[in-house]
Amino acid sequence: DDDATSFALITDHGKRAGMEHFVKLLCWFGKDKEGREIIKFHCIDVDTSNHSGEDCAAAIKKSVEVFTGRENVEVVAITGDAGGGASVQSLLPHLKRLCAVSKDCSKINCNLHALNKCLESSFQDVLGKQGIGQKTPFQLLFVFNQLWKRIREEYGGDFLNEIWQITFNELINNDRWKDEAEKNFPQSYSTLLKKLDILENQEDDAGIDELVELMTARPTVFLAMDDCVDVL
Repeated sequence: DDDATSFALITDHGKRAGMEHFVKLLCWFGKDKEGREIIKFHCIDVDTSNHSGEDCAAAIKKSVEVFTGRENVEVVAITGDAGGGASVQSLLPHLKRLCAVSKDCSKINCNLHALNKCLESSFQDVLGKQGIGQKTPFQLLFVFNQLWKRIREEYGGDFLNEIWQITFNELINNDRWKDEAEKNFPQSYSTLLKKLDILENQEDDAGIDELVELMTARPTVFLAMDDCVDVL
């Protein structure tokens, strides 16, 4: 409808629900219903691909050829991650070789990553880096999240509830666990005990239900970052 002939391409690898995705978006200048010029986009597909630049380029060519095969229609710019096998600097030469983009197609590193860099650098200065071999709060959170996710995928939510019940019982009844919690996480442990005490003293059904849930059901919402930092 816009008679667009020049398109930009955005790509990114990702994983959702344990499944690989290779997202491909086409963007172009068009007009809205009021006739105002806007940037439009269309997700071609999320078909998977290997992570090498050559294989990703072949996957992109297959996805966009229905558009670029039309007369006077071409991809003139690409953007995406600057790291990994499917980074824009790795992709562009392969795309040009396959004639999947114009000969003078340009590349732009993803600016969304640049917007996060200042926050990332600040956190790393305070809490350290996340990665294999790193003993930092970030790595602890990452490992915990991966462990939690893997247990949930392989054994289900009921198994996680069983782990939570055992852990909660140890925190309340095991002197060694209580001493460690009081020593290393005094504020968080004190908050937990106060909440437990309040619920135990409530006589209405709502208080009893909440007490049972606290002791038997795992948290379904992760702690806020300030709580995590406080605990760690």
